[in-house]
Amino acid sequence: MPMRRNRLQSTTAYRYEWMIDHYIAPALDSMPLRSVRAEHLDRLYAELLATGGVKKDGLAPMTVYDVYRLNPATTQQPQGTAEPAGRPTR
Repeated sequence: MPMRRNRLQSTTAYRYEWMIDHYIAPALDSMPLRSVRAEHLDRLYAELLATGGVKKDGLAPMTVYDVYRLNPATTQQPQGTAEPAGRPTR
């Protein structure tokens, strides 16, 4: 995130850090990054769509897609890594 922070507006950087702290880090817990697989991320996206958020009634698909985009591995779209099912079309 420090490298990206220089290219982002402060509100965007804050939002990204908030999503990492509240959605990604708790879901991956203390799992080493090299152990994270597509299944773990797919489960994270599905849980965020179904029960994410303060009210536990699911996050909007665009919010889940924003979380998806924060993962550096998904910016390169390696083979076998699927986008979240709730990805909105623009």
